[in-house]
Amino acid sequence: MEKPVYTIGIDKLELLLNGTILPIDIQQQSLYFDIDCTVSDNVTLRKNNKHHNPTFNSCYDVLLHNQLFAQLYYNYNNTYRYAIEAPILLHIENHVLYAEGLAAKLDILFQSLPGVEFVKYQSLDIAIDGYDLVSKHDYFVKSKQYNRQANIKHTSNMVDERSKQQMSCIVGSRESDKYISLYKKQQEIVHSGKSYIRDFWNKNGLPYCNGKSIDRVEGRLSNKEITTFSKRFTDLENPKYLAGFFKLKFENYFVFSNKNNRKERRHLIHWHSLRAVKIEKVKTTNKATDDLYSKRITLHTLFDDFLCTGDDNTFNTFLKLVLQNNLIDWALKNVLFWKKECRC
Repeated sequence: MEKPVYTIGIDKLELLLNGTILPIDIQQQSLYFDIDCTVSDNVTLRKNNKHHNPTFNSCYDVLLHNQLFAQLYYNYNNTYRYAIEAPILLHIENHVLYAEGLAAKLDILFQSLPGVEFVKYQSLDIAIDGYDLVSKHDYFVKSKQYNRQANIKHTSNMVDERSKQQMSCIVGSRESDKYISLYKKQQEIVHSGKSYIRDFWNKNGLPYCNGKSIDRVEGRLSNKEITTFSKRFTDLENPKYLAGFFKLKFENYFVFSNKNNRKERRHLIHWHSLRAVKIEKVKTTNKATDDLYSKRITLHTLFDDFLCTGDDNTFNTFLKLVLQNNLIDWALKNVLFWKKECRC
């Protein structure tokens, strides 16, 4: 029997920090004049006035070697002209997680910001990619012969109305600190423009294959569920460590027992194959800047202009572009947040 092929890696990474990002006088200048702050030969902070995090009121883009690396979210008190820097949220850009040298880059960042210290991980998504994982999971779930070993109260599915095939599944509650998202990643990449993930697959023996779908099992962890995750940044790039931690947290989610013989168990993921995976990161990656990404930036700008001016022509242009690019659902998810963050 042919062994399954997998890739494994981090797909979302947020760290909570403590301390002061910049000396107050420098920070005030950057806030008022939107100037870039070069904090070392390697790191530059650029004020981001279009940040998207409801918990924080201010944001810097972090440029490492002049390339976008992360965002630093924090709260700034304009009344008293000082920065409240506890906590600080460091959100790593998605494309960075698929490139070589994540641990080394984090070390460079912290060396360049001596006023902050790493406290804990805020959120961490571990992604396992392989062929036809959605359909295999769907087979066990719909089978009258097997039961999932874990007692999961919350599950939800999305089915393609035309093909009647399952597209995605959430196992567990989105409101909890631990749940699984299972979906057809190959199709999602078409819409997100994250071509660097396809490069990552090709480099690790998981190419597009006729008749097969590259799917993703994503373990989404936050708060108390990642307190035991290693604080060594090198373990973020260690596939064996990631596989072991994923198994520790989610193994029972993917074990299905025969209803007539509890000793007979079937596993969605072949754990021995997963732990044997050796991962090579892509040498360089860039943020998704395809037409879709550019159009979303344009739409956000148009809506901000409409909120500030009330101009009907601006709104009509915004609406026309939303309809032309089939971005209705995306726009509906964002307009309420954009209204709240608008300072006009």
